[in-house]
Amino acid sequence: MALPEVGNLYYPTPAQIRDAILRSIKLANMRRGIAANVLPGSDHYIRSEGISYRYSTSVANNMIAFAMSSPLNSTGTYLEEQAGIFGVERRPATGAKGFIVVTLSGAAVIPSGFQCVAVDGHKYQTIAATTVTGPTDTVEVEAVEQGASTDQDPNAIVTWESAAIGNMQQVARVDSEGLTGGSDEDTYEELRQRLLEHLSFPGVGGNSANNREWSEDASAAVDDAFVYAAIRGPASYDIAISSRVDDHSLSSAVVNEVAAYVASLMPGHSSINVTTVDPELVDVVMHLDVPLPTHAGGAGGGWLDAQPWPASPGFGHIIGFPFGWMRVEIPGGIEPQIGAHVALWNPVDAVMNTYTVTAVQSVVPPPIDVVDIKIGAPLGPIDVGMFLSAACQNISDYATSFYTATRLLGPGEKTKNIDLIPRSLRHPPPDITSPYALTSVQLNAVMNGQPEILDLQYALRVESGTGPSGPSLTTPSIPLVTADPPKILVPRNIAFVRA
Repeated sequence: MALPEVGNLYYPTPAQIRDAILRSIKLANMRRGIAANVLPGSDHYIRSEGISYRYSTSVANNMIAFAMSSPLNSTGTYLEEQAGIFGVERRPATGAKGFIVVTLSGAAVIPSGFQCVAVDGHKYQTIAATTVTGPTDTVEVEAVEQGASTDQDPNAIVTWESAAIGNMQQVARVDSEGLTGGSDEDTYEELRQRLLEHLSFPGVGGNSANNREWSEDASAAVDDAFVYAAIRGPASYDIAISSRVDDHSLSSAVVNEVAAYVASLMPGHSSINVTTVDPELVDVVMHLDVPLPTHAGGAGGGWLDAQPWPASPGFGHIIGFPFGWMRVEIPGGIEPQIGAHVALWNPVDAVMNTYTVTAVQSVVPPPIDVVDIKIGAPLGPIDVGMFLSAACQNISDYATSFYTATRLLGPGEKTKNIDLIPRSLRHPPPDITSPYALTSVQLNAVMNGQPEILDLQYALRVESGTGPSGPSLTTPSIPLVTADPPKILVPRNIAFVRA
C-alpha cells in the first residue's frame, strides 16, 4: 500500500499501525507457546484496529513536528521560525538602483524624489538633490516599486515626468552599468540555503563568516558574498558580492549599499573594500559521445545525423561572414554535407538553437580547411568567434544543464603571493561551496539524468574570442591589484562535437 506523503515524509496509516500491533501480539504469544487468534473479527483484531485509529494521528503529528524542527525538512512558517532562532530572516524585495545620464545645456539642480518612467512602465526617483552641469552628467535613481523586474539594461530610455528644470530634456537614458539590484523577496529555498550557510560557517566577532552574512543581509540582490581577509594588511577585509544571473556582476549602487551596511557593523575596522566580481569570458567545447540515429544503425536518442559534424579532432569555429556566407575554420576536421544538422549557443537568451546546412563551398582545403556554409533562418545572434555544435536530439538540454551548473561558480583567488595565501584565501573555500574552476563537476551536471550520454570530456576551455588555439582558461586569472575585483568565469560560447 502506498503511504500518504507529507512534504518529503511518509507517515503510517491506521492499517499499518494495526498490523504492527497484531504482529507484536502474535509474536509475544508464540514465545509462550500460545497460538493467538489475530484474524479479522477476532478480539485482538478489533482492539488493535480501534487503537490504531487513535494512535495514527499522534504518530503522524509527531513525525511532522520532528521534521519541521530540522532546517533540511522544515517548510513555510516552520522554516522561518527555525531561521529566526539563528537571526536569519527572509530578505524583502528590493528595487533597482543606478544612474541616469541627463541631457541639458547649462546647469540645473535636480531635486530629491524627481521621477522618471521607463518604457516598461516602471518608475524611478532621484535619491538626493543633485547638481548637473553638463550633457553627460549622471544622477542616481532608485525604483519606486520593488522586485527583479525593475532592472533596466544599459542605455534604456526613460522619460522624466516633468521637464520644468532649466533646459533639461525630458528624455534621458540609463548609463552603461544599467539599473540593477532589483530582487524579489527571498524564496523559502533561498532562506533555507542562507540558514544552512549560517550553520556551516558560524559568524562571530566580525570574522569572515560574519562579513559574508552581513553582505548578503544588506540586499536581496546579493546572491553570494566572498571574503578575502587581511589581503591588504592586518584588520582589512575585501568582500566580493555577486549575482547568479547574467555575468554575475552587480552595479556600483548595490556595492555602495553593501559597503555602508557592513561598515556600520564593523566599528573600529581598519579597511573594508567591497567590490563586485569581474566577469572573465570563456569558450567551452566538449567532446560528446551519444548513440547514432536508428537509420545509421545506432540505438537512437543521440545524434541527428549518421555523420555528425563537427567531429573530433576538428572544431567548427566561425571566422567571418563574406558575401552572406558563414565562414568556418575546421582544422583537422571534415567538411559538412548539405542537410547536416548543426547547433549554435545563443549567449543572450541562454539557449541552444538547431539549424540545417543548406549550402557548402570549400575555401581552403585540408589540413587547414576553411569552408563557407549557409544555414536556415537565424534564431539568434551569430557572431565571429562562435563554435558550431553537432546537433543531437537533446542538445538543448545538455547546453542548458552545463550553463546552469556554471551559474554556481564563484570568483577565484585575488593573489598568488605565498606570504598572503595562508590567511587571504577566499572564504568560503571553493572545495566546500561555489567552486571557481571548470571541472568534471559541470560535466556531471550534464550527464545526470541523461542515460544516453556514453561519455563527455572537455575539448577546449579557452579565453573567449581567441579561437581553438587560444590560451587555456580553466580557472579565473588573478587581478593585477589585490584591491581589484576577483575574476569569475562566465561561458560565452558553448559547443559539443562528436568524440
